[in-house]
Amino acid sequence: MDDLDHIRDVLTDALPRNDLGRVEYCAQFVASIARTAQDEELLNGASAFFKGMEQGNGGVRGGETILQVVQKKLDEMNEDPTASKGEGGPVQTLIIEMDAWNLRERDQWGLSQALREKGEEPKRWHWVWVGTIFNLEQRLEKNQRPVISNRGYVATLEGKEKFQKELHSEALRRGLAQAQKVIVLGDGAAWIWNLADDRFKEADQRLDLYHVYEHLESLGRALFKDVNEAKRWIKRKKKQFK
Repeated sequence: MDDLDHIRDVLTDALPRNDLGRVEYCAQFVASIARTAQDEELLNGASAFFKGMEQGNGGVRGGETILQVVQKKLDEMNEDPTASKGEGGPVQTLIIEMDAWNLRERDQWGLSQALREKGEEPKRWHWVWVGTIFNLEQRLEKNQRPVISNRGYVATLEGKEKFQKELHSEALRRGLAQAQKVIVLGDGAAWIWNLADDRFKEADQRLDLYHVYEHLESLGRALFKDVNEAKRWIKRKKKQFK
């Protein structure tokens, strides 16, 4: 209810000013709420805005449609306080995973010799920043293995600052504002926890299981000279995390 009230107030102020940046923010927010609550009417309202933008009419008409739908939902919720829950209910737990690695990708094809003659070395290695976001309640089982039915992805070569903005926007679309709990998973790199502190202040920060196991194996080999003894110790410790 508070989220929709906020959206209504922002739209009421932004539409007469033709402030499409704020209207787009509202459209993303409404789409996130709609997906979470499985509300087709709200989703259609948000989609009208993005469709209008694609058609070049500025999306103002789409913004007006969102405002009408939001007001209708608020009226329904005043009559029935449970109306906003939808079949899927609220997002319980939102998972945010991120990582970065250095990729070898050749730039400036055919110019290597010319660049070296100028004293410039062609670039070969580039950092890529990647993230994935999903609602834990969308975890299903297929062929006796857990799968996520719906998730979002973010990837960029344009640096960490660009990445964190895109990741935060995708998190909003995936229900960040409605999530009862947010968990950030990472490999332990300091930049991940710093980004989480900046963009997801209320989130729990956890080392992912793969890297927990990796650190356990390194520790086991360091603690025990006997290989078999180390393997037994590692196996026992891994069971504690399952």
